Amino acid sequence: IFDLSDDLDIFQDLPSAELLIEKLIDFKALKLKFSLCDTASYSPNLDLVNMPNKKYFKDDIKYYSTLFHELIHWTGNPIRLNRFEVGIKPSTDVYAFEELIAEMGAMLLYFDFELKDEFINSLVYLKNWVKHTSNNENQIEVLSNAFHESKRAVNYIYN
Repeated sequence: IFDLSDDLDIFQDLPSAELLIEKLIDFKALKLKFSLCDTASYSPNLDLVNMPNKKYFKDDIKYYSTLFHELIHWTGNPIRLNRFEVGIKPSTDVYAFEELIAEMGAMLLYFDFELKDEFINSLVYLKNWVKHTSNNENQIEVLSNAFHESKRAVNYIYN
């Protein structure tokens, strides 16, 4: 039998991050659902962030970095920052670019909350996605554009 009770002592709610999430729910209509699923996701069609229950995460750092990543995707909805079209499957290039935005934005957020332990994992994630963009010969420009969009997303979340 797999017992999570010992691991739950490791998980610490971050009051400042929880307050941010509450504000997004109350003032920006964030729909956040927790479930028994094993992956986090953002559904543009439902405009819904779906997260596994907190107890399924190794620690608070993994949980918040994942949640922040999905929140950055949430900002891309046409009713917010309009980075993608709802109901249309994006090309690999567009999808890869959105993943770069989401991860860079998550990094900016988790640095604000002093959750720096996820940095190396984020760099590996970015390296994986940048090679899937069509502009492979100019990855610096792709990363720069994604960083610009990630800062817009973070500003949307904070303002």
